[in-house]
Amino acid sequence: MPNPTPAAPTPVNSTALILCLVGLILAIFLNTKKKWNLGITAMLVALLIGVGYMGMNTNTIFASWPTTTVISVVLAVAYFGMLTDTGMMEIIGKRMIKMLGGNLKLLPLIAVPAISLVAFLSASNIPFIFGPLLVPMAAAGGMDLMIVVALLAYGGAIGGNNPWTNLTAQMASGFLQQGGYDVVGGGIARWIDGSLINILAIVLMYIVFKGYKTKKVEIKSEDIPKMNDKQKKALVLLIGTFVLLIVPTILQKVFPTVPFFKTLFGFFSNYMVFTIGIILCYILKIGTFDQSLRKVPWGIVWMIVGIMMLLTVANAAGFSTFMSGLISDKVPRFLLPAAFMLAACAMSYFASAFAVFPVLWAIAMPVAAATGISGVTLLSCIMAGAAGSGSASPLSPMGAVVLSIMPAEEQPKLGPKMILWSLLICLFWTVLAAIGIPGLGSAIMGV
Repeated sequence: MPNPTPAAPTPVNSTALILCLVGLILAIFLNTKKKWNLGITAMLVALLIGVGYMGMNTNTIFASWPTTTVISVVLAVAYFGMLTDTGMMEIIGKRMIKMLGGNLKLLPLIAVPAISLVAFLSASNIPFIFGPLLVPMAAAGGMDLMIVVALLAYGGAIGGNNPWTNLTAQMASGFLQQGGYDVVGGGIARWIDGSLINILAIVLMYIVFKGYKTKKVEIKSEDIPKMNDKQKKALVLLIGTFVLLIVPTILQKVFPTVPFFKTLFGFFSNYMVFTIGIILCYILKIGTFDQSLRKVPWGIVWMIVGIMMLLTVANAAGFSTFMSGLISDKVPRFLLPAAFMLAACAMSYFASAFAVFPVLWAIAMPVAAATGISGVTLLSCIMAGAAGSGSASPLSPMGAVVLSIMPAEEQPKLGPKMILWSLLICLFWTVLAAIGIPGLGSAIMGV
């Protein structure tokens, strides 16, 4: 089982960290008030601080470009954009609305179980699979798209935090084994804790953004047009895409020792499926190259790149070391879960949660031993906080993917709202950790 060991701590350069924070705030301000691209500004800040102040090599900073995330965003948005332009998604959305009796207030009750189930099997594809379906449905009832953001980010985290089927589960099992905890019971306890805080986050955002006021949409059968040939072709491609994204994952999990299924899983990656889909769109005359190129959210691509460059400079200045140093056995025992939750949320707000897990777990083990607090509870806070924060923050790779599948005209307004509300949810979770919500899983499972 994966059990990565964190690298030696990087010395903290307090001045550089302060400059990075000021630069990030400036980039967000200029993006909000002056409509400057956040990523380009962050890129300049990263180069000025990294090269000009810290003496870093330019190539080192540019090497941090998240190539796989950028390629995934570009291919997915171009592909699903062409399918959406046929009008096929709108027809499917109307049919689903009719199935709900037009009562779109109930959309989360349908979406969360569906998203969680698919995330259980293939967590990384949630925005691409459900975004094109949920966005037009929410828009039809006037539902705030921040609720869709919550469904995609936190609904996906519910299924993705399971203790069996993905890399997160494998890492958690390794950590629990390393700490001498019950791997099965601890894994289920962690899933219970993570599910509780993510469900509460969805409920909170549903209330704040007044999902209960979503208007009822009356759709009659005659209001739903029949699909034309192009739309039928697009629907076949859509179904085929879902099958290729999910079925190889299931087969690889069920039959891990069968080489063919392992090869199949590796072959049908996001990139392969979306690239094949784009080419088929060209062949079937569903879309053109120019059309697909116009769909790419280049502003978000640059934001991902710029933020990752700034994070590289911050890490070189000791950001992870600084955050880790805030936690020790000197923190009051009852606040330790809250401290680990806050640290996990903060550290994954700009980066992948997988980089956060081993760093904080290395601190959590001796702290748990010194204080007698449940290490499983601390692991719940670390893994649920890091995964949830990174899924909703548009400054992280996964959060940026969620933003990228939103309508282009809504992205400038949604970006700042996602930044603010992902921060507020982190604070909300920190309070929940302080009052013992993450920890109920350990109590239930007796670990």
